[in-house]
Amino acid sequence: MNYLSILILLGVFIAGHSYAYDPSFAINTASVNIPPGADSAGMGNAWAATPNFSSNNPAVIAAGDNYKFSGSATYGLIGFKNNKSLNIYSGSASARLPAGTLQAGYSYSSSGRLATNEGDEMKLSAPMSVDVMYGFNAANNIFREGDRLFAGIGYGNSLSKLTFSTDGADTVTSRSRGNTFSAGVLYSPGSGLNVAAYYAYGREKNKDYDTMEDVTTYSTSNINTARIGLSWQAVPETFIAVDYQYLESDGQKKGQIFAGIEQGIIKDRLYIYSGWAGSGPTIGIGLYFKSGGINFAYMHNQFDDLSDYLGKARLCMFTGYLSF
Repeated sequence: MNYLSILILLGVFIAGHSYAYDPSFAINTASVNIPPGADSAGMGNAWAATPNFSSNNPAVIAAGDNYKFSGSATYGLIGFKNNKSLNIYSGSASARLPAGTLQAGYSYSSSGRLATNEGDEMKLSAPMSVDVMYGFNAANNIFREGDRLFAGIGYGNSLSKLTFSTDGADTVTSRSRGNTFSAGVLYSPGSGLNVAAYYAYGREKNKDYDTMEDVTTYSTSNINTARIGLSWQAVPETFIAVDYQYLESDGQKKGQIFAGIEQGIIKDRLYIYSGWAGSGPTIGIGLYFKSGGINFAYMHNQFDDLSDYLGKARLCMFTGYLSF
């Protein structure tokens, strides 16, 4: 999912505070690391090389089980210090085509009226994000019998409007439009091993109108994100995944590792998840049926870059899906 509208909300959370350095890099890092689903969230947000998991890598959607159609719905709640919170709603549908798999998604976030430390209020209204991914089986038997190479591309577009008010009067209105382009590959040599690479470029344009000063300002933000991932079905009921992410935004850079493990309790029915993302642990549980499943995950201090501004973040996420 493309969550660039959330970046603007976090920016307004921080507005009105004075800091020694620009927090925009921390905001950008957080915005691209919101998990694509509760299953991936429980796995430490490692999703680059995980067939049959929710993922932002467009190659992964072609590498999963051979369902003709799949649909999912996700709800997430991000809670910050001082009870500042953000609701996330998203849904996606994918269809298996003769030449690949197409997935379309929609998401939006809602804050209601939230109070800042200074007693002001903010509200995110009518945010919207849509994205499309297409993945396909690019080649078979490249280096050895039975190996497979998957590839894919994606595009996302986001639009949001945010209002900042003092004593009931609107003071700043922020509008944002963002575009994200992504591409990925996944190679499965066999024996339960998967190796993947992912790249995304995001660009966002912001327009802020100060109603008190009658001044309009414009700004842009560019984000380059790359991941390499490895996953392994170590034994029939134990699956391990590790990602390394490199992120660059407006001259600042950061490397980060995400890791997780899936452990089956009841074969094809009940699984538990644990991992590490940001500066904290993640846990999750999944209950699966013949044509669907539900997942719940909790992430502690996922957005470590924002701790200096908002305090530790706690993310709860729920996903349900159906496949036919």
